[in-house]
Amino acid sequence: MSDSPASPEARFQAALAEGRFEVQWCTACARAFFFPRTHCPHCHGADHEWRTSTGVGTLYSHSEIPATSKTPGRNVILVDMDDGFRMMSTLLDAGSADLQIGLRVRASVERLTDQARVVFRRMAT
Repeated sequence: MSDSPASPEARFQAALAEGRFEVQWCTACARAFFFPRTHCPHCHGADHEWRTSTGVGTLYSHSEIPATSKTPGRNVILVDMDDGFRMMSTLLDAGSADLQIGLRVRASVERLTDQARVVFRRMAT
């Protein structure tokens, strides 16, 4: 298990702040897991290591949140990552016609003023 005294979420956010998308890999069952946590959700092992994600996945599901007077409209997507986990995010620069199940996407780290986040873009075909 990581020797860092920081929580798994703090460790994940620190990597994002440096522009790296890292996920935990269980040393007992050799599976990736996300979101950051103290124990593997597959085998419940407590020993893990951090690895850079491939950042590549397939759009599994999507939804659109309409604009309001205070916030712009946006999409919410679920991505099945090639690393073996599913995560939620948004697909940048995409209209509703672009949100097709099975679309291949690539992650990138977007730095916001207070915190970085993982977002996705369509992969070139």
